[in-house]
Amino acid sequence: MEIAFNIEKYYENQQISETKTYTVRINNNATYATSTSVTLRLSSSGAKEMCISNTTSCSNYEAYATSKSHTLTTGDGTKTVYAYCKDVA
Repeated sequence: MEIAFNIEKYYENQQISETKTYTVRINNNATYATSTSVTLRLSSSGAKEMCISNTTSCSNYEAYATSKSHTLTTGDGTKTVYAYCKDVA
């Protein structure tokens, strides 16, 4: 199995005047994975909650963490992981 990665990042910020940044790395920046089970490493300047999804829809927010196990969709080819972060005041 060969899986390439795309990642889409979204930041939902309630304080619009403040700039927030974050990064997400899949399997320590690997280009490919040999399994659908991956580890995400997250880094953020202010996220309080996050939601990780294989689709553009994400509703199960959880406490922000710097590491998250995630399961990709099955099959070979490019996969997209959507990472949403919230700054909850």
